[in-house]
Amino acid sequence: MFLLPFRHVLFDVSRREPVRAICNSKWLWIFSFVIVCFGPSLAFARDRLADHVTIYRDHFGVPHIVGDTEEATFFGYGYAQAEDHLEKMMLQYMDAEGRLSEVLGARALGQGYLHFIPYEYRWDGDYLQRLLRTYQGVVDNRKKIDPQTYKILDGFARGVNEYIAEHRARIPDWIQPITPEIIEAEERSNYFRFYSINEALVKLTNLPEDFPSFGSDQFAVSRAKTTEGHVIHFEETHMPWANRFQNYEAQLITPGKLDAGGISWFGSPFFLDGFNDRITWSATWNFPNISDVYEEKLNPQNPLEYLYDGQWKKIKVVKETFNVKGPHGRRSVTLNCYYTLHGPIVKVDRKGHRAYSVKLPNFDGVNYSTNLFRLMKARNLQEFKLALELHLMPRWNLLYTDAHNIYWVDNATVARRAPGYDWRKPVPGWTGETQWGPYFPLSALPQLLNPPSGFIQNCNNPPWLATKNSGINPLSPAPYFQMDKIGPQGGKEQLNPRGERLLKVLGRDRKFS
Repeated sequence: MFLLPFRHVLFDVSRREPVRAICNSKWLWIFSFVIVCFGPSLAFARDRLADHVTIYRDHFGVPHIVGDTEEATFFGYGYAQAEDHLEKMMLQYMDAEGRLSEVLGARALGQGYLHFIPYEYRWDGDYLQRLLRTYQGVVDNRKKIDPQTYKILDGFARGVNEYIAEHRARIPDWIQPITPEIIEAEERSNYFRFYSINEALVKLTNLPEDFPSFGSDQFAVSRAKTTEGHVIHFEETHMPWANRFQNYEAQLITPGKLDAGGISWFGSPFFLDGFNDRITWSATWNFPNISDVYEEKLNPQNPLEYLYDGQWKKIKVVKETFNVKGPHGRRSVTLNCYYTLHGPIVKVDRKGHRAYSVKLPNFDGVNYSTNLFRLMKARNLQEFKLALELHLMPRWNLLYTDAHNIYWVDNATVARRAPGYDWRKPVPGWTGETQWGPYFPLSALPQLLNPPSGFIQNCNNPPWLATKNSGINPLSPAPYFQMDKIGPQGGKEQLNPRGERLLKVLGRDRKFS
């Protein structure tokens, strides 16, 4: 039996049961378990939630967490993640707060211009996190977080903090207790830094980017196309072993309320790919045109003013102070962040009297966690769609299955935009004509439900190639919806080898098992 080293008195590993079975309507899991029970009182004040959750470890070390309440279950999940990957989690949280330079030094602050970090799949620096108000936006809008979601964030944070308190003497000083707001900021950070800001900044020229080749595969086969008469759902994530998107596997159970398994990224309480006792869902990277760059005209007499609809408006200036680690301790660095009505300014051309600001979907949103939690809780396709209709998740190809249905949507938070502009390049910021309209509703997005072909696949390919004879219009719901410029016929040449192979194999007139 594989046993993780529990070097503490909070868990009593002397109690063992050779076999325990946990099952649901989809899977029967039988494992050799180490029963992990919260033990006697310690010198520090133990959290009351510790008495209402049990963590089971299978022989692979994967945690299976059973709590009396959902709050207690996520408390256990926070503890388990911290036990396995505390420092990597905390680096993610420091990054989301725009404080990573306190630990890693000046290289984490940013280099004075925005550059892309290929290995991290993101644009750089604490400065950018502060500019995007990733953490401060959560603090300012704390009351807008869904109350039930906040309880889950709080439970997870308390579990992490319990582990920190228990092991304080052996943990680096820079690791400090976290709050629910920090976790929500981490979810915002994933969408801002990896998803939304990238689509905006690639529209600017002369900004270095070396985006690596990566992606994921997913497919579903209907009951009628399988030998056993059961739906098949497959997902394969293509992520590195050692960066911000490492996967952490777990199962979370609150009897009568939650029974879900799946994978989270380090520091996240929620499953992007997973299943519960009724449904399965998975995500692959897609390419919607969700963000924009606005070219702003600056006042030659006052560079802190920009033109909008014939009037000069003041640029908002916010000072941010960073405590940057150095060879002789930390030094204080104060930098200005600049904003127009469109959003943060990411580039300035002083000679040409131009600035460039970015507009991101759901920029003030603080319910990224709510969307993920509701997907985990969904019991059927209707509830799954209801979560997506809130526009809390800016992107992803999302594949859904249950006992009877296969469903896929090219999910994206894309605004309606005025005709006559090239929305794949910077657009004029001095006219109200380029302001965003409402987001396209879920019903308008490319999607498939139980297609006649009997299968759906997406390996980071265009939506109209999600199945054989999909019937999806490449220019729907708007010509600018996709990042790549396409013609009305789309074209199979946009398939990658993975998608081409799946279309060929699953399109055969046969059944699969």
